[in-house]
Amino acid sequence: YGPIFAVREDSSNVVFRGESPTKPWTKVCLHKRTGARISGPLHFGFSDPTTQSAIASMYTESELQAALEGSKAWNDVLSSQEKAAKEFMEVEGIGETAAMVLATTTSLGGKHHKTKKSLAKWAALDEGEKLK
Repeated sequence: YGPIFAVREDSSNVVFRGESPTKPWTKVCLHKRTGARISGPLHFGFSDPTTQSAIASMYTESELQAALEGSKAWNDVLSSQEKAAKEFMEVEGIGETAAMVLATTTSLGGKHHKTKKSLAKWAALDEGEKLK
């Protein structure tokens, strides 16, 4: 999970989305067949030193260091959904995105599953038929 960046074309109201600042602009260029490349960070204002400084000031020292290194910083206090996602990632074949979906959805039995045990119990109610 993370931010979704969007660019709307005024004339048609078509919205181009992406998980990085560059992706929606790339989609615009491909859609319009311009052959051009547009800097997403520049057009969203992330290249501006004042904006960069404002964003950096919101980080803790460890978060800032992780961001500069291109890695992830884990908060010492995890939400119940983050705890569940971390537990779901222990299951072989479940990556971060799938784990976050499992931790945040209420489509599996009408509630959030906070543990692997809770999710397994729901799946076992009908011997896994709902998952097929």
